[in-house]
Amino acid sequence: MESRLTKLEVIIPTLATKKDLVELELKLEKTIRAEVVAIHQEIGGMHKQIGGMHKEISNVHKEIANIHKDISGIHKEMSSFQKNISALVMKSMIIMISISSAMIGIALATK
Repeated sequence: MESRLTKLEVIIPTLATKKDLVELELKLEKTIRAEVVAIHQEIGGMHKQIGGMHKEISNVHKEIANIHKDISGIHKEMSSFQKNISALVMKSMIIMISISSAMIGIALATK
C-alpha cells in the first residue's frame, strides 16, 4: 500500500488540473481561430486574383470579337471588290470581242 501511495505522490504533481485543461482549451481555440482567419484571408486574396483574371479574360475575349468583326468587314469588302472586278473583266471581254468582231467585219468588207 505504501508503495502505491509513493507512486501516486510522484505522479500527482504531473497531473493537469481542470484549470490547466481550461487554459489549454482556450489556447487551442485561439490558435485555431487565428488559423481559420488566416486561411479565410488567403482564400479572399485568391478570390480577388481570380476575379481579376476573369476580367482580363473577358477583355481579351472582347478584343478578339472586335478583331473578328474587323476581319469580317474586310472579307465583305474583298468579296464586293471581287464581284466588281469580275463584272469589269466580263465587260472588258465583251468589248474586246465586239471590237474583234467589228475589225473582222471591216476587214471582210474592204476586200
